[in-house]
Amino acid sequence: MNNKQSMKSKKKSKNKLKLWLFQLYLKLQRIWIFLEKENFIRLVTLIVAIVSLSTVGIYLVEPNISLIDSLWWTIVTLTTVGYGDITPVTTIGRLITIIDMIIGIAILGVFSATLASILIDKKIKDDLGMNSYQFENHIIICEWNYRAETIIKELRIDPKIQEKPIVLIADIEHKPLEDRHLFFVRGQVSDDTLNRANLKEAKTVIILGDDKLDYKN
Repeated sequence: MNNKQSMKSKKKSKNKLKLWLFQLYLKLQRIWIFLEKENFIRLVTLIVAIVSLSTVGIYLVEPNISLIDSLWWTIVTLTTVGYGDITPVTTIGRLITIIDMIIGIAILGVFSATLASILIDKKIKDDLGMNSYQFENHIIICEWNYRAETIIKELRIDPKIQEKPIVLIADIEHKPLEDRHLFFVRGQVSDDTLNRANLKEAKTVIILGDDKLDYKN
């Protein structure tokens, strides 16, 4: 009996590990597709190529610079930090330095603009309820009315729920409440919006009534 229980326990552990690895793979795949879509992968590839070429170039033309020092110098120069602890003395080395300085300024500008664009785009999509979420054991609130804000504030009083993701599904224009852990899916409550809120993995679903009804009567 003990051997059978041990075998079952190992099998469950293996299945859990396989499921966790598969979920991790899917998440990494989504991240990769997103970064590729935003041309972030191309930019990183370009930076790696420039760093590699510059490092090898300085290492070959400068007599007293090691490969590690050449890499250090390249990164410092491209980021426009310029400590000055390593200085090329050959004509070709100085020419590479000038090129790296110009390229470094351009790359930093493009990199900063790309990163800012991604963050702004994500913020806009979050506020407009255009994103999908893959939370687990989270709370879903269907519709937004005069009671919703009070419900969220009361939920946040519980220490266990203070940082728990809450996904709001509502047909309104913008995310209605500033809450770091409140996420918004715009639209009527339907199979599509519930899937975007990851209903399958939700722990609690709160369905609010029609706010057009006169609650005073």
